Amino acid sequence: MGSRDRDTKSLHDKLKVFFKKGATAPLAAANELVVGAELARDLGPESPLHRRLRAIKEVGEKVLHIRVQDGGVEKIWSCIRDLLEEPNSEGRHAALGLLRCIAEGQTDLLIMRTILFQYLQRTHSTHPPEDYQLRFKLLYALTNTGKDIKCFEELIGPFLLEWLPQLQAAPHIVEFVNLIINIVKFNAAYLDEDIVHGIVK
Repeated sequence: MGSRDRDTKSLHDKLKVFFKKGATAPLAAANELVVGAELARDLGPESPLHRRLRAIKEVGEKVLHIRVQDGGVEKIWSCIRDLLEEPNSEGRHAALGLLRCIAEGQTDLLIMRTILFQYLQRTHSTHPPEDYQLRFKLLYALTNTGKDIKCFEELIGPFLLEWLPQLQAAPHIVEFVNLIINIVKFNAAYLDEDIVHGIVK
């Protein structure tokens, strides 16, 4: 057998081993969080609440430091969004906390920026009062302390005016003032004059 035949056979054998049924898939990079079937199951509504809360806590710690695979944030959102409607505050708060960690730790949220902002906007008038602090922290992280309003430039001003009375009476007044200063400083071009006056008056 010639060397070329041996090389071909060797390559053929390697490919057979690599693609054989049940072969292990290539591992994800150590610095990337993969939202596979098992994790999605632990996060999702088919798991008991205590397991979901544990998974949410673990994922929250990870997303602050490592990148989530492409499409992974959307998967996480679809798994936990039902908790945001839960009467149980523990589940709601865990979900809001995870979303804040995602907004804080992931730099390329793309469409999820819009989805998360629209969630805050849509549920603003109906959310339980005890959710206020976590919702504000999510908005604060989502806007990078007010510096980045990409994807909701035209919506943030009216939304802040709507939220203003609540925020002024809250313990996060310093963070709120910082948020307003940064939004006006870095994004004034996107804000109507009456919105700016309403915010800063």
